[in-house]
Amino acid sequence: MFKKFDKLKEKVSSGISNLGKENNEPTYIIQPADVAQLVGGFVIGFGLNAENQLSQPSPKSEYKNLVSIPSSFKYNISNVSLGNSHCFYHTKDGKFLFSGTNRNGEFGTVSAGHVDELTQFNSSTLKFKEIICAQQHTMFIGVDGKLYGSGKPELLGMSTDEAKKSPTLIPALSQHKIALYATSNKHSFAVTEDGILFGWGKSDLLGIGSFVKVKKITVTTKEPIVIDTCSAFLSFRIKSIACGEEHTIALLETGDVYGWGRGDEGQLGHGIKESRVTPILIESVKSLNIISVQCGSYNSSVLTTDKECYIWGQFGEELIMTPQPLCPGGSRQPLKVQQISQNGFYNIVVTLSGDIYHFGIDYKLFTKSAWIPTLLKIDDPLLMGKRVTQVAASAAGFYMIVYDGTPIYYPDIDYSRKGAKPTKTLAPLPESQYSKNKDALFGGNKPTNSTYLNKERNKNNPTTTTTTTSTSNNSRNHRDNDEDVL
Repeated sequence: MFKKFDKLKEKVSSGISNLGKENNEPTYIIQPADVAQLVGGFVIGFGLNAENQLSQPSPKSEYKNLVSIPSSFKYNISNVSLGNSHCFYHTKDGKFLFSGTNRNGEFGTVSAGHVDELTQFNSSTLKFKEIICAQQHTMFIGVDGKLYGSGKPELLGMSTDEAKKSPTLIPALSQHKIALYATSNKHSFAVTEDGILFGWGKSDLLGIGSFVKVKKITVTTKEPIVIDTCSAFLSFRIKSIACGEEHTIALLETGDVYGWGRGDEGQLGHGIKESRVTPILIESVKSLNIISVQCGSYNSSVLTTDKECYIWGQFGEELIMTPQPLCPGGSRQPLKVQQISQNGFYNIVVTLSGDIYHFGIDYKLFTKSAWIPTLLKIDDPLLMGKRVTQVAASAAGFYMIVYDGTPIYYPDIDYSRKGAKPTKTLAPLPESQYSKNKDALFGGNKPTNSTYLNKERNKNNPTTTTTTTSTSNNSRNHRDNDEDVL
């Protein structure tokens, strides 16, 4: 119990970006008056907010500190998916909600242009089990496994050049059930439940045996085609797949990891600056027990069964040519990672202990310090009593954090009161050796000779008697008051 309060004290004293704070008052992200509105899982966020992607009542263009997303309070949020200017939220009871901007039909509906509050997505004819936000379009996986798309047309997997305002079935995949989907702003992949890999977009990034080094020369494959150029790669099912700007990483059920596409920044993990026109085994991670893969624009990462995260590729000015453990800034101790989210130049990580780190910035805004994993210092008492279930990064430079609605409160803290003072006194500490020796010396009933001391004790604790034994016990109770801890 006391170790928990020591940790609480440490976090409260650190604050979150509290430069200039003169006391240890916690920084409330969820205001105490709003706690009653929470019905389950909810979302907070920070970062760039040019189109109010963070759904703020009175929006600013950027939030450097964490802010709550109030319209998420009345839903039991399970997870989120982030595009550049639009977001989708999935609730634990199967509902989908959206917010942000519907410029190209990203919401899959024509009834909304811009939405500041979470709004429920409804389809009278189609039911979906997953909705995935790409940068400027959205993909919908139906309960029947069919893949639908809406939004900007370039990567919808259709021959049309017109944006789709509602979920539209991808004709080339209409006979397949989709298990996995991954995309960047130049190419996309879908893996069927039967293990077939389809790709579309910029042709030289699909792993079909050609790569165009002159960037102005490009051929686009608008509709999905089967990727069957590597027999060893296609002999096993794909367990996880991710797309960077111009490269792709895939994890097979065997635990092997393959990569293809651009490799000039070391993002393929081969130790050399070399692109690959077909999938090739990444030998440098073969000894790791990998459970998932992720890609940023020009870098990659894997997460292992031991909850270690290995990264490689371009991270700011640094080129990491072969995988190395992810460590926080100024430390060589690898993080134990629960989840990592990469999207464009932006990255966010949650550790097993619930700490959250973020790093990365758009190359146009480049600063070296931005690529050092930085700890988000959270001291909101409510958030410290809840579990992080997801972190998500957007290529547009904003982040969201999903908290589980199940409370893990410290039992002696009243989270509704400002300052989070204790509501009851903890059990008294064990009697010290000094007290035992004193009692043995004076026979346990040393009289109190000072009338002044008796008055002071009675003033602080009216129930205190004048016997040494009672005073000693009440004194210990007073020391245990958690105001000293908090």
